Amino acid sequence: MQKLFYFLLGVMVGYYLAQYLSEEPPVVKAPVTPPAREPKPSAPPKHDTLTEISGIGPAYERLLNEMGVVNFQQLAQQDVDVLAGKMKRVSRDRLATWIQEAKARVNR
Repeated sequence: MQKLFYFLLGVMVGYYLAQYLSEEPPVVKAPVTPPAREPKPSAPPKHDTLTEISGIGPAYERLLNEMGVVNFQQLAQQDVDVLAGKMKRVSRDRLATWIQEAKARVNR
């Protein structure tokens, strides 16, 4: 009788253990986030003829374009000291004049 009891006890424990292990764990859903939107490509900046400014020739215009300054608006926003550091052969006074002329052309 004792063997039958242990046998039935083993069957019941095995049954409940099989039920417990066969249950799938609850699925936790991650919050849905919208896909990241890529920024719209901005239009390339308008190129102005920088040689219209007194003292800027084709060589200086090419150098400014290589530095990313391609229009009067960008030149007007430049700092004299930063430009002087990049354009070592041009005096600060001359650069300040270029920037002032560019500002005048932007404000027209």
